[in-house]
Parts: sequence; structure tokens; C-alpha cells
Amino acid sequence: MNRLALALTLAALLAGCGGSTSVGDPNGGADGGGVLSGDAALFAQAKSDFDAKRYTQARGEFLDLLSKYPSSSYADQCNVYIAVADYFLGNVDTAQKELQAFFKNFPNSADSDRAQYWLGRCDHFLKQYDQAITDLQLLLTKYTQSSYRDNATFWIGRSYYDMPVSRYADALTYFKKVITDFPRGSVAPEAQYWIGRTYFHMGDYTNARAELQKQLSTYPASKWEDMVHIYLARCDYETKLFADAKTKLEAVLTNFPTSAYLDEATYWLGRTDYELTDYAGAQAQLQHLITAWPQSKLADNAAYWIGRCYFIQKQYSQALAQLQAAKRDYPNSNMLDWMACYIGRSQYELADYAGAEATFLDAVQKYSTLPAAGSTHYWLGRTLYKEAKIDLALVQFQDVIQGFATSGWFDNAYEYEVRSYADLNRCADADTAYAAFKSAAPTSTLLTPTCTYKSNKCGGTGTCP
Repeated sequence: MNRLALALTLAALLAGCGGSTSVGDPNGGADGGGVLSGDAALFAQAKSDFDAKRYTQARGEFLDLLSKYPSSSYADQCNVYIAVADYFLGNVDTAQKELQAFFKNFPNSADSDRAQYWLGRCDHFLKQYDQAITDLQLLLTKYTQSSYRDNATFWIGRSYYDMPVSRYADALTYFKKVITDFPRGSVAPEAQYWIGRTYFHMGDYTNARAELQKQLSTYPASKWEDMVHIYLARCDYETKLFADAKTKLEAVLTNFPTSAYLDEATYWLGRTDYELTDYAGAQAQLQHLITAWPQSKLADNAAYWIGRCYFIQKQYSQALAQLQAAKRDYPNSNMLDWMACYIGRSQYELADYAGAEATFLDAVQKYSTLPAAGSTHYWLGRTLYKEAKIDLALVQFQDVIQGFATSGWFDNAYEYEVRSYADLNRCADADTAYAAFKSAAPTSTLLTPTCTYKSNKCGGTGTCP
């Protein structure tokens, strides 16, 4: 049977049965009918190509239909499918505009629910999350019989999850609503996975484990199975069950050899090896990630942690070279602040105090609001202290105390504030600073040596805890 004959046969079938379908990433079905005619044949042919994911060809055929039959009863559906084809072809801005125009041109179309759903998907793709929620919620409110309701509910959850200041509690509400309201829908396995993942990012590893395990038992062999195992391993990692995490990640690499997330499993296996003090193993995994998946979104992080492996083994020259290369090769990395911090720390350990000072000064100016800022201020203070620039060092230690109370260097900063005052013979200030240290960190192991240093510098033993 030739292609046109097949299209005519399909057109006849379409004329007798309309309706749309809903799948995990729904394309829907033809809703048109009417007498078999030229436009019906063209529509059937275009729809066949669309369903086969030949989006460029389908788009051209839908346009051809509209050109030849501008008054066709298929015009509304053609406009929706052209927009969805543009979405899949990566022309999402265009798709969004086409769907917005659809509602003006076809206000009473039976295909409006499909258009409304894909408008929400365009919003989400373009990171217009508030608008995505509005458009998808409209589908739920206005089109109460739509077969896209489960998908719309899911993508409302994704929109909440993906917001810059993520609203995880709201995301959970909608992911759970998918399971409650559409338990047999094709999007339910994905929603269950995202429930577990949302709990993970809320730091609730107990519920994350339970929900991820539920995904495996309720939806065995789903397409999310590999990622579920990765997130179960990450729950182990976050709760310091590193040996268990390693076992799970190695199983992912073995059991899912064609997974699209092998780079992620490899990265976390490298991170787990690092925590298990197998630094050679960690470097091997992280370097494998960079070699096998150079375009991975985790390649920059892997390069950074290779440098950290060198650093913790006191191979400071290699650490410096690795971190400098990482900073150069990944100029848009989310780890630039930490790369700069450990470049400076490597220079410090190599006694290149001038170089370290320059690195830290540049970093505190560029990355003042990023996670490494507290560490960078502290080590800038330590470098200035080493260079006998005590007044300048004191400012950095005080910056850590006042601005980075949750920093891992908080008590260290107090220690060096006291030492700096004592070195400057400002003994009353040293006493005051020490009292503040004792009040803020009463269990710190640095209290006794700090007090001893202060007492020796200020001409008396004092009373040390």
C-alpha cells in the first residue's frame, strides 16, 4: 500500500472516531471528522508523520493543508500541531506565540484543551514558571473532561519544583495529586519519582527513601528506575552511609549500561570514593566522567573534585594546576567560587602568599554571596596574618564572625581574631573577643589553645578552660 493510500485509509478511520489521547509526554490524537476529502487525506498524512516524530515533515504538511484549504474544518487542529511540532523542534518561543494566537483565532475549538496544555509546557520550558502554573491551572478549571488533566497536574508540580526559590511543598502537593487522582495514568510513575526527589531536596531523606522505594515496587521497570536508584544512593551519601551508596551506584553502572544518567552515577561514585578516602578511585571515576561525557553538566564539578583529591593528599602543585585548568576550562561553572578558594589555598600551602592573597582578594570581590565566601574570607585573613598584615587580617576574621556564622571556619575565625588582637598588644580587645568566642562556641576544641596564646602574648597565664 502506498503512502497516500495509507493516509486515505487513516483519514476514513479518523472520520469515524475522534478524541485525544494522553501519554507521559502527550501528543494527542486527531479530533477532526467530516466527509473524506482532500483536506482529510492531507491531515491524516501529516498526523501520521507527527506521531512518528517526523516533526519537520509534519509541520510542512500541516502548513500545506492550511494553504490549500484555508477554510478546512481541520484548521484549528493544524494550528495546534504546528505549534507542538515547533516545540519539539526547539522553536519554543515560536510555539508559545502560535498557541497564544490560536485562542484568538479559534475561541470555540474542541482542541482548546490540547492547546492550553502545550501553552503551559512552553511556559515551563521558557522558565516562566508562574505563567506555566496559571495556564495549566486554567486547563484543570476550564476543561474538566480533558485527557490532559494528569499531565497538567504533573507539570504544575514541576513548575513549583523548578522555581528559582523552589516551592517544594507546593510541588509535592501536585505530584501527590497525580498519584491520588490519576493512579493508572501514564504520568503516575514519573510523579512518584518526583515525590521522592522532592523530599530529597527538602533534606527529608527518610521520606525520600520511602517514596523512591515505593516507585520501584509500584511501577517496576519504569523508565525512571535508573534515576530512582541514583537518588537512593544519594540518600545514603547524604546520611553518610557511603559504603551503601557505593554499592548502589556500582549497581546502576552495571545494570543500566545504556542509561542517559551514567555520568551522574559516575560522578556520585567518585564523590563517594572521596568520602571513603579512596582518592585514587575518586580521581579515576571523575576523570572517566570528563573523558566519556565531556559535555556533561557535571564535568566542571568533576574537574574541581579531582583538584580536591590532590589537595587532600597534600599534592599541592598538582592541585593548583588542576584547579587553575578547571577554572579556565569551565568559565560558567557553578563551582568557580570553590575553585578560586582552593587555588588560593594551594598557593598558601606552597608558601606563595602573594599569589594566594591576590587570588583570595579577587574571589571575595567576585563571589561575595556564594557558598565559598566564608572560607575565602577566612583564608584571606590567614594569608594576611602569615604576611604579618595583622590589621588587615583582623578585618577578614571579623567578616567571617559577623557574616558567615554557619561557615565551617567560624570558630577558627574567632581563634585568629583573639590572636590578632594579642599580636597587636590590644589585650583588652583580646579578652573581649575571647569571651565572645567562649559564648558563641562553648564546646570548641580551639578555646584552650586560643586562651593560652592570648595569655602568653599578654603577659599572664590567665584562666583557660
